[in-house]
Amino acid sequence: MRADDLGSALLPAFDTPSGLPMFSVNPSTGKAAQGWVGGSTILSEALSCQLEYKYLAYLTGRTQYYAAVEKIMNLMYTEDLSWSKNLLPTLFNTQTGSPSSSMSSRLGLVGVLTDSVRRNALCGSVCG
Repeated sequence: MRADDLGSALLPAFDTPSGLPMFSVNPSTGKAAQGWVGGSTILSEALSCQLEYKYLAYLTGRTQYYAAVEKIMNLMYTEDLSWSKNLLPTLFNTQTGSPSSSMSSRLGLVGVLTDSVRRNALCGSVCG
């Protein structure tokens, strides 16, 4: 199944210490790369692939798809967001999984960056 081939080719994007995906991955080589936000992962990029990978795990029986994106959900569930009144920041450090220390991540751009979580999930896009 071609979806299984694509899902497998994109899995290296999740090979980070935190489990948050890199911005892009070359499906031929498996080499992942950072995007325009450097060492950060945009919230929408980290969360918009939940539906695709979990459904792909269901269809193929390959638990590594489910595990890759569930690690992201576990990170979101356990993050201490008391400093932001439990609002999710827009950027997370890809290596540590912690909210990015940049002021724009902590204070703004919520509509700009997080709106695509909903839009991408509805459109069925692939992470990154």
